[in-house]
Amino acid sequence: GLEKIEFDNIYAVSNFIAGIVRDDWGIPGSKVFTSYNAFDEDLFKEPEEQNLIRDPFQLVYFSHPSKGLTTAIEVVRKLRAKDRRFHLVIYGGAQLWGQEEEGIFKEDGIEYRGLVGQHVLTDDLQRSAYSLQLQHRQEPGALSIVDALRAGCILLASQVGAFPEYVIDGKNGYLFPGNSEDHDLHLRVAQRVLDISNKPKQIEEVRHSARAIIWDSITMARTWVSHWDWLSGSKFTIEGLCIQCEGRTVLFEDGYHCTACGHYTRSLTTKSISHP
Repeated sequence: GLEKIEFDNIYAVSNFIAGIVRDDWGIPGSKVFTSYNAFDEDLFKEPEEQNLIRDPFQLVYFSHPSKGLTTAIEVVRKLRAKDRRFHLVIYGGAQLWGQEEEGIFKEDGIEYRGLVGQHVLTDDLQRSAYSLQLQHRQEPGALSIVDALRAGCILLASQVGAFPEYVIDGKNGYLFPGNSEDHDLHLRVAQRVLDISNKPKQIEEVRHSARAIIWDSITMARTWVSHWDWLSGSKFTIEGLCIQCEGRTVLFEDGYHCTACGHYTRSLTTKSISHP
């Protein structure tokens, strides 16, 4: 029904969802602008200055239960079968989407903290070693992705939807193909955690790359303003051709944006979003 609504542009939070808008909803690519969700840099600065101690055995899940909570719990159970020091902290819950809670989950090594303020969540993300984002539903580009990366959590994510745009496997996190509800995947994720937990240098390299993401709120606000100015006729650098459709790309603060199909990339030489 979007064709009945007057709009100038539709903003998508990933190339994945931009493709849905174009291919499934029938919106022309020239009307689509892809710009990632932003994190608030100020929320992360204060905890970093406090030198919060990161628990190498703490995993965090912060989202609606439908985005893979049962999978997160199964992974932690398998980890605890090998090492009881691993534990899971859960934030969010059904109330996150205005729904009634179905009951608070209680189990050794699993703590449910529900809805909290963003400052509290951000502090605990920086105390956590891993963020579990394993799900079967196609992910359009959740705020939890950029928040976890900026906090320096090792992101363990399913290879669905927008995750492959944000996560470069082995560089700033880890991607897992397959059904997130399968026992085999739970074992593979748990084994990966066990393997890298004994490689502090590798963990720090991945964590450093994760924290280097550039999509803070100031950068993205400037990107939006630049896009509006460009639509109003202001001149911006037209540089190179889109790697998806060979349309013209315009350079804004966050990277290159195709004027023909709406595809976004940090680099004109690869289809993957690369960090600086």
